[in-house]
Amino acid sequence: MAGTRPGGDITSIEDLDVDPRGGRVLTIIGGIFALVTLAWLPFLMGPLAMTFGTLGHVKRDPWGMRVAVAGGVFMILSLSLQALFFGSGGVAA
Repeated sequence: MAGTRPGGDITSIEDLDVDPRGGRVLTIIGGIFALVTLAWLPFLMGPLAMTFGTLGHVKRDPWGMRVAVAGGVFMILSLSLQALFFGSGGVAA
């Protein structure tokens, strides 16, 4: 079998035997979390977007990894904008 070692180890995601059904649903849920990350709780919604996007990718949805990356980028962007506009949260400098 191509891509596996003689011991049967998995060397790439294509070697996984997964059921592709439900991958698009997981990706859509991840996309919703990614968009919500921009407005509300980025430290919680960002990782959820990345998790659901990655699960969609594992289930062979072509948009899964893009959603996972967007979740991380939006989380960093949202946290940066919050720090810029709201300062240090009341901590004395």
